[in-house]
Amino acid sequence: MINNFSPQKAQLLAVIKKLFSGSLDTYLKKANENAQFQSISISTPLNDITESIGLVEVSPLFYFKDLDNIQEFLALGSVAIDGGVGANQVDACELMAENKHLRFFGGQRFNQETPDSEWEKFGKHFFFLPLLEFSNNLTDFNKVVLTVNFCSSIINDESKRIKLVERIEQVLTTPPSFQSSLTLKKCYTSIARKQWNDVIDRCLDEIENQNIEKVVIARKEILKAQHAFNPKDLLRRVQQSCHSSYLVYLQIDDDTAFLSLSPERLFLIEEGKIFVDSLAGTVRRGNTKIEDDELAQLLQSSAKDLNEHRIVSCEVEEKLAKLCDCVEVVVQEDIRKLPFIQHLHTSFFGVLNKDVSVAATIKTLHPTPAVGGRPWSEAFDLQLDSENFDRGLYAGPIGYMSANTCEFVVGIRSTLINGRDIHIYGGAGIVTGSQGSKEWIEIDNKMQNFLQIL
Repeated sequence: MINNFSPQKAQLLAVIKKLFSGSLDTYLKKANENAQFQSISISTPLNDITESIGLVEVSPLFYFKDLDNIQEFLALGSVAIDGGVGANQVDACELMAENKHLRFFGGQRFNQETPDSEWEKFGKHFFFLPLLEFSNNLTDFNKVVLTVNFCSSIINDESKRIKLVERIEQVLTTPPSFQSSLTLKKCYTSIARKQWNDVIDRCLDEIENQNIEKVVIARKEILKAQHAFNPKDLLRRVQQSCHSSYLVYLQIDDDTAFLSLSPERLFLIEEGKIFVDSLAGTVRRGNTKIEDDELAQLLQSSAKDLNEHRIVSCEVEEKLAKLCDCVEVVVQEDIRKLPFIQHLHTSFFGVLNKDVSVAATIKTLHPTPAVGGRPWSEAFDLQLDSENFDRGLYAGPIGYMSANTCEFVVGIRSTLINGRDIHIYGGAGIVTGSQGSKEWIEIDNKMQNFLQIL
């Protein structure tokens, strides 16, 4: 990562100062002139977001890279809304209706229960309008675009524009500090192996009695760092080894952040079209290509895994039908390969009914049985009774939204950094044919995303 006072960054700051030194009328969209918040987008001299800007020391901070390594966002700082940092989805949707160029970043809890202490700072939801948004289509080099968001009150107030530029300069030129090494020790596991087997047996009894079809039960481990560390250090390490997954990072303050290496898209909306994934059914990766392909074939012929996957796909299709007139299956039960495991994968496409909001889409699609269960009400009660920890953002919707495009992932394969503690989460879907010992190993494999890096 280059020096935070690089020539590219100095050039960018010069452009921003010149932009806000005079009248903004040329850059503002007339259709948005009565909006509470405004945005100006400019091309930059930057080739790469994270290398050129660096992981500067500001909160909130949001980083997003999509599954196909095409779209990348870095959102820095926030514009105050009603005197606070964040907003909920409904308020964000109203502000986006006023100005279609605004983009909000953030996520919401898996459930709407009262957060435990480690999750309090995130609240039940946390979405923010960034002061600075860098976006990059990674198929187009030299296409990093900077969007500056601000309150409309500064347009005709020179002193406020000067303060805005000073704040931007402070954000871009405050470098983070990293530990040269990170020493960690496991200090907590949410459930012992014997207790785990008892929990899974109880779930199987509920399935056999036809009270539920599927339930997802998760585990948590906590690693404690010997010394205080910067959460961005974990993001920096993960960036170097992230393949075949989304990379989503939300930092709230100096020592609190959530990071997900999710393989699963909850939904992508582009100009009224919606794309949704169903990801369930799991097997490990092989040590050789031959073994890997054999395991994939076993997965595609496994009655247990096909049943688990089809429970998810069936409900996703049912929920999409509430949002769309027509739903199409684009990909059916192929294999998605990840570094440590491989999944059965089905993909759906639809055209959203008119006036379906982002908030309504999240409410309809979340949670899928891939992270919850079916039927949801009964599975949720069993889940709460079986897990002795708060999921928080784990398995919740996290991503970005604007008037025309939004993408949310399912926040799995994730970790919470809370002070010196690193909470690592993993879950397994329980259906007829599940075995406690195999589900334990499956979660171990899922947690390897972070355990290997750390």
